[in-house]
Amino acid sequence: SKLMICDEIQHWAAETCQIISDSSVSCQYRIGMSATPWRDKGDDILIDACFGKIIAEIPASLLIKKGYLVKPQIHFIPVSNMRGIKWSSYPKVYKHAITENSKRNNWISKFATGLSENNRKVLILCRYIAHGKLLEKLIPNSVFLHGSHSAKKRKKHLEKMREGDIKVTIATSIFDEGIDCKPLDSLILAGSGKSSTRALQRVGRILRTCKGKKDAIVIDFLDRCKYMEAHSRRRERMYRTEPEFDIVKNKGGIS
Repeated sequence: SKLMICDEIQHWAAETCQIISDSSVSCQYRIGMSATPWRDKGDDILIDACFGKIIAEIPASLLIKKGYLVKPQIHFIPVSNMRGIKWSSYPKVYKHAITENSKRNNWISKFATGLSENNRKVLILCRYIAHGKLLEKLIPNSVFLHGSHSAKKRKKHLEKMREGDIKVTIATSIFDEGIDCKPLDSLILAGSGKSSTRALQRVGRILRTCKGKKDAIVIDFLDRCKYMEAHSRRRERMYRTEPEFDIVKNKGGIS
């Protein structure tokens, strides 16, 4: 084939994709697209090797101004109740500060319940299955989806989400990208992480326009403890690269 068109090219640093690119010796035109066409590890040159340099850029803020996306309001909630924890390893800090932080989880439940009671469609994203199961128990009428569920079950759930039958969905990374559910208008980032590509991909889940949808709300957390605070600050810096993203720094928080 003389033409190759690819989406989500942030993944094209992967070995399999590199092999495909190297093997396409007769391909004269290569078009790559992505909402986040870069790599968190900084090895963007691997993407450039497949598709060349960026020739057209359409930022989310431009699409918001033109009415193709809705404007998000991003709330950063300070979490200070784990400040000073002495665990040294990242997994232990994550477990106690994020996954099993009962105060933080209770606030996630309150936010989700309040948003759904205001007839908003809520997506909660977490990193680990254990965290999703905890949140599902805390949040009434919520449904937790993860990678172990069949494609058939996920498809059926998505259909119910689009129809408005399910107001609160909890999911792992299976909802990070490639999911089209336009009625979603609220996002709670229950997990933590430093990935700039994932941060923007996740916010993008709730920006698509549909009838009756006027705006979008994002709840993120400024986790003030080892590792997590630096990751929260990195996500905030990425959000601030979009002028149309309205970022609200909450003075209160969880302590």
